[in-house]
Amino acid sequence: MQFLRPASTLLLGLLLNTPPADAAFPRLQIEVVAEGQIVSPVAIANAGDGSDRLFVVDQRGLIHILNAERMVLPMPFLDIGAKLVVERAGFDERGLLSIAFHPDFSNPDAAGEGKFYVYYSAPTTTPEANHMSVVAEYSISTDDPNLADLDSERILLTIDQPQFNHNGGQLDFGADGFLYISTGDGGGADDNQLGHTGGAAGGRNNRPTDALGNAQDLTNLLGKILRIDVFGNDSPGGEYGIPASNPFAASDGPERDEIFVYGLRNPWRFSFDDGPGGSGDLFVADVGQGRFEEVNISRK
Repeated sequence: MQFLRPASTLLLGLLLNTPPADAAFPRLQIEVVAEGQIVSPVAIANAGDGSDRLFVVDQRGLIHILNAERMVLPMPFLDIGAKLVVERAGFDERGLLSIAFHPDFSNPDAAGEGKFYVYYSAPTTTPEANHMSVVAEYSISTDDPNLADLDSERILLTIDQPQFNHNGGQLDFGADGFLYISTGDGGGADDNQLGHTGGAAGGRNNRPTDALGNAQDLTNLLGKILRIDVFGNDSPGGEYGIPASNPFAASDGPERDEIFVYGLRNPWRFSFDDGPGGSGDLFVADVGQGRFEEVNISRK
């Protein structure tokens, strides 16, 4: 899939209340909400602080603010373009892919006050890897609520990626207060190149019959939904915590304790059914190979 496309206009689709007489479905109307500055918008989030601001993630490393009047503020909220891997010619699935605000972002008495989290693609020093995915915490500027503090970055997690594609990239907090992170299987075709568990040089035509693949390998973090406690410290490096209710948290085996869901190809986006009367289920959109896309409902 091609995610990096030049685009300077952000569109919002609104369903009209009254359908035309000859149609079984409501008419879809497209309304221009904002234009200019935004090149490759891939995500939109609300901080939940009552300001009615929208934060638009631009894949090329910027986060723009649409204010309550739906004007794009001239100064980006965050600019980490210099941290990103060099853009690939033609199209790229890497970049700045997501933002999630801590549930206590606007609570002055909580550890999560003013904190948000991003997922981006950075260069790696691992020779056999293409890049690494980074999950990082930032704080808002103490001087300007429309600016992030660039010096506040705290890197929670890095994951080496063997190819440029299938990065996943969604972040969101669940009702349990934990951060959920989607990761792709590492890229390539059929999960079967070097850097994939059981993969082979030459790719799909040399696939061993018993190849496990990264998504089914419980000793790595690729092809998964991860769940972590951003303020814990019992992870391998101590940068985050492992929720005790994670499926493999109590295991003494080699399984990674961060894993919440496994067996995914490229879970580019997911969403909780957390509206009024919602089930709380996790809906995961998984990008398919050629003919099919998936939406998986994930329950513990």
